[in-house]
Amino acid sequence: NDDKIQDTYGDILNMVGRRRNHGLSPSAVKNKTNDHFNGLLKDALNANIINKDVVRSIDISSQLIKLKIQAVLENTGSSSINSFHFAIESKMHESLSFIDASAKTDASNKQPLYPRPVSISNQGDKYFYRIQLRDNVAANATVSVEIESVFTNGLRPHPAQISQLDKQLVIYEGSPYFFSPYDTIKQITTVTLASANVESYSKLKPVSLSGSTITYGPYRNIRAFDSTPVVIHYENNSPFLSVVNLERVIEVSHWGNIAVEEKVHIKHVGAQLKGPFSRFDFQRGQAYENIPAVKSFKTVLPASAKEVYYRDEIGNISTSHMLQLEDFVELDIRPRFPLFGGWQTHYTLGYNVPSFQYLYSNSNSYLLQMRLIDHIFDNCVIENVKLRIILPEGAKFKAPYQVKQDEVEPHFTYLDIVGRPVITIHKSNLVEHHIQDFKLHYDFSKILLLREPLLVVGSLYLLFLVVVIYVRLDFSVIKDEAGEARQKVAGILEEIQGLQENRESLYESFDGIISKYKSQKNGNAFASARKKFDLDYKKIHNDISVLLDKLNCDKAESTLIQQIQEMQSKETERKHLLDQAISLTEMVVAGKIDLDKYMDSRHSNLAKRSKVAEEIAILNSNL
Repeated sequence: NDDKIQDTYGDILNMVGRRRNHGLSPSAVKNKTNDHFNGLLKDALNANIINKDVVRSIDISSQLIKLKIQAVLENTGSSSINSFHFAIESKMHESLSFIDASAKTDASNKQPLYPRPVSISNQGDKYFYRIQLRDNVAANATVSVEIESVFTNGLRPHPAQISQLDKQLVIYEGSPYFFSPYDTIKQITTVTLASANVESYSKLKPVSLSGSTITYGPYRNIRAFDSTPVVIHYENNSPFLSVVNLERVIEVSHWGNIAVEEKVHIKHVGAQLKGPFSRFDFQRGQAYENIPAVKSFKTVLPASAKEVYYRDEIGNISTSHMLQLEDFVELDIRPRFPLFGGWQTHYTLGYNVPSFQYLYSNSNSYLLQMRLIDHIFDNCVIENVKLRIILPEGAKFKAPYQVKQDEVEPHFTYLDIVGRPVITIHKSNLVEHHIQDFKLHYDFSKILLLREPLLVVGSLYLLFLVVVIYVRLDFSVIKDEAGEARQKVAGILEEIQGLQENRESLYESFDGIISKYKSQKNGNAFASARKKFDLDYKKIHNDISVLLDKLNCDKAESTLIQQIQEMQSKETERKHLLDQAISLTEMVVAGKIDLDKYMDSRHSNLAKRSKVAEEIAILNSNL
């Protein structure tokens, strides 16, 4: 319907948000100076808000830092409030990839909230987001909110280089306190590690270590913006894979198919391999549960994906495995070599999906709704994404408002005249939370679907018409008798070469009959087969003689006639040698000669026949 069609291409640029991330585009605001919020909405902090109770969960069991904050906010003022602010330290914001917020209405229901970057006066070293609440919070009332954020490149391998069979140790630097613009009455922080092997950790009491979990707190009466540092040094052998560049191409066809191809550049960003690589040690290391190297990973494709291919610059990689499940297709990707720290690889992955599942139409208006990225591997980090959407030729894209995009460039494929428009989008610092749908609206006249079939039909019709005119009309001023004679001779020579090829086939088939006769000793069957061979051979020989007489009548070149006569003479000699071979075979089958004498005679006969056959082949090829 029209309302659905209005969800247009502008959603692509805001894809980091809208449904979960609520319009936030971290790459557009990071790596800036103290004037980083210049041009953003000016705002002020509300001093009447306090954090009554905060529970922080930090998951650093993978290469990502996943932060989940559950807070109870209290309005201590005399008037109601409808928003609050969330703060992030400058050094943390540089690695921020995803942020989400929601308000708890009860134990099981949540209302999505909308974080929006704002500027706070005299706070240039911090980043702030204003989160608008759905309902006003009255004076002395509380509201429960949940904020989820994901940070990339926040874990540092230490040591930075390890040998092949060493464990990987990383350092996490953070704070046990909720970095907030408001005072916090009570808070507790739980840190989940990748393993129970902890080298060291900051002991800001009260603190406890249980297995792979460190609990900081509870702490009470923490001032705003308190960021007391803690450092955790622990073992983390999870895959530290990063997609350095991802070029994703979506080619839309209105003939029922959408082709998707991804060119992926993956690098292991964990502790770098020190020393040489030993395949023996690597295979032996597979017996252990935790190995820093990455041997394979699982990619998830749409359930309707078909004709999947996985290759690199060398060619197809056959070590992958594909599993068709009910809701998705799981592809087990195995690079040609294991990936250690600092190692990288490139590969291309492609598939096709039916267009009716992703393309919606209303008259000449179309809506394409597909994933911005696929699930490449668990806890993935994608540094840079280039998305190219190739629309059908003649499609017209119209943005509802000013958007930032590359210049629309033409892409030419089969039967294109003006080229297909290509929409190019760039994005950076993505995680698997960004696996969401984009919506692209464009106009395309259905009558243009007939252009390519009509172009094919018209081209073939024109070609046949030209051929008919060229064949049936004689444009020469005088009749070229010599040319016609040459064409006639060429036709006769072609017939002779075809007959000679048939004669060669007769020889090959009869050699098999002789071998069968020696093994089965069926005289009647052999006699019948020999009679048929003689008749076929005689017919070919006579046909070539007739064609030779035609060449004489057409006054062909004497050299051609001599070559054909010599070929016929050689064939007579070859037939005589074959008759001798048949007689030898009959004698050995009848027991008239011993096997040794037969083998000597047969080898001599085969050598003579091979020599004659080579001479005949040379003569035939020179015609």
